[in-house]
Amino acid sequence: MLQANRLKPALFVLLCATLLGVSAHEAPADDDKTVVIDVNNTQRILYPIAVPMSVSDSAVAKQVADVAGFDLGVSGWFRILDPRSFLADLEAEGLSIDPQRWKDVGAFGVMKYQVTESGNNVEMTFRLYEVEKGNTPVLSRTYRGQKSDARSLAHKWCNEVVKYYTGEDGFFGSKLAFVTKRRRGGKRILGMDFDGANVYSLTRNTSLNILPSWSPNGSKLAFTSYMRRNPDLYIVGAGGGRPKRLTRYRGMNTGASWSPDGSKIAMTLSKDGNPDIYVVSASTGRILERLTNNRAIETSPS
Repeated sequence: MLQANRLKPALFVLLCATLLGVSAHEAPADDDKTVVIDVNNTQRILYPIAVPMSVSDSAVAKQVADVAGFDLGVSGWFRILDPRSFLADLEAEGLSIDPQRWKDVGAFGVMKYQVTESGNNVEMTFRLYEVEKGNTPVLSRTYRGQKSDARSLAHKWCNEVVKYYTGEDGFFGSKLAFVTKRRRGGKRILGMDFDGANVYSLTRNTSLNILPSWSPNGSKLAFTSYMRRNPDLYIVGAGGGRPKRLTRYRGMNTGASWSPDGSKIAMTLSKDGNPDIYVVSASTGRILERLTNNRAIETSPS
């Protein structure tokens, strides 16, 4: 949820004008006490931002442009301008901007970057400009790593851009866990970046693996597996590997939901005959509390 008092002026004015459905010349007269806000037909004007590709034609530079364009585009706050409309001389500008050239294409913001490669290492320098503030960047960052880190570094920068404008942390670089069917039976749990890149396997057994749930800090994943014939709850590291069986009570051990500090897990156990909600230790699997106790079926705690 955005907090209006944390928005930067240009974005705040743009959003307010849109959400209220009025412009300056449409404002009610001083003697008119009635203001009508139509909440049924609201539209949000997205902040127009230019993401020109670096003049370098390297694969890493192109990857950064693709990642940044995707991240900002799916954030819900920006409209990425068509590069074919750009009037600026990108090579002459380098990491700076000619504000008037970007005003002429309707850009409110401009994101510039430069990639320097040395063997397998890479250095990325980023600049963010608000066109109305001239050619002084409002945000600058430099990141270093290996070429294989290019996507994660670009995600990191885009999170900084979102936080600059909104005051909220971005979600770029986060991961998804999901279940797929195996060709020869069973199901496995895969992980991937939120944008679909870098798919990898979190489970390697050929049994039925279901209901993945990330720990709050993203370092572990809880899931239910039938690898020992009973639906037991397992924990595995975020990169996969050998899982640890956390609970193995008779019957269901399903639906893991982590506490905010990662120390406890709410889950469904049917060890006493029908499914009820329990809280267990995330480190030992010991039952700490039983939350429901009746003849109905309780599942999917959150």
